[in-house]
Amino acid sequence: MARKFRDPNARLVNLVELPVEKSLVQIRESLVDIWGLVSPFSASQTADYTLSGNIGHERVICANTTAITITLNPKPKDLEEFTIKRAGTGAVTIDGNGNTMDGKSTVALKLYDGPNGIYTDAAAEWSWV
Repeated sequence: MARKFRDPNARLVNLVELPVEKSLVQIRESLVDIWGLVSPFSASQTADYTLSGNIGHERVICANTTAITITLNPKPKDLEEFTIKRAGTGAVTIDGNGNTMDGKSTVALKLYDGPNGIYTDAAAEWSWV
């Protein structure tokens, strides 16, 4: 499932020029867009999956019975976050996609592991928190 986002600030540029009723509609739609950017997105996966990078916090529940790889966003934004939970019997490997996770390029999850990672520009890598 792909999520589409609009720039919430683009709507707010000309608010003073609009009648009050239209301004309120633009403000409401901007708030909806902002919520979409900051609200977590959860998905259950049984096959290889690549995080989109379009969401502030992406959560993936791996319910697989065969080995899969979850690939991280290759160009993460500062403070982008993910949680990946291994809930199935199949192996799950997280691939940093060119970035490291606390110094490692890949991480194999044990059953019921659910690491939470945050990318920081300061560290230039994903950090487990």
